[in-house]
Amino acid sequence: MFRNRQWPTITIGGIASVLGAAWESYRLLPHSAIEAILTKVEHVRLIYDMLSFLEETSWLLPWLVILAGFLVIWLGTRRSRPKHRPLKVPYFPDRKALQEFSGGSLGARLAQVETASAIMVNGLTVYGAEVNTGQIKRLLLPNPNGEAFKFHLSTQVHSKQDDALKQATEIAQKLGTKVRWYDHYICHSIILADTDKPTGWVQVESIIPYSKASHRPSYTLDRKTSDQAVREIQRIFDEM
Repeated sequence: MFRNRQWPTITIGGIASVLGAAWESYRLLPHSAIEAILTKVEHVRLIYDMLSFLEETSWLLPWLVILAGFLVIWLGTRRSRPKHRPLKVPYFPDRKALQEFSGGSLGARLAQVETASAIMVNGLTVYGAEVNTGQIKRLLLPNPNGEAFKFHLSTQVHSKQDDALKQATEIAQKLGTKVRWYDHYICHSIILADTDKPTGWVQVESIIPYSKASHRPSYTLDRKTSDQAVREIQRIFDEM
């Protein structure tokens, strides 16, 4: 149980020895002499009063020593604990697992969301379904005329994604969504849902060149367990 933990150098025996020596010195000196020395020293007078109290309640001393020992041990074990522990983040190896274990399709998950932002590869899969896409207020898509998107098309089986991208842009704009085309290759599809609320979450899907859409892995972060990460991803999206 206590393996690999650094124990404190101060032991219970050491504490008992110090307190015992102080107690014996106090008992051997006449009280009148001690009081004459300490009367003019206001702060040290408190020590005298404390020792007087201990004399009247001497039965407490062993228990105080034991309590101090446990306190030292507790502090020592807390210092050896790691400050940050790995979190159990919901991970999905492919889109089938994502839909099965995350609450259904993206449209179904957006049903409980007020405001969302998104980064997508072409967006037609989502906007073509037309399910709760009105919640997405800002959308970032690749520039169909950019070199990065042309490279992406060269690694995919379906080469007509530029048409799909333009179609998704048109649908989104009709819904009032602010759409921006991004020149650079982002390598991720990201949904940011209600990130300004305690119930907010972020869905991140990796889009690696030559990867099949159905086999792309993803993970979910929420404000409850990964608040800093969710806020940071939202900040990055705002900068983009």
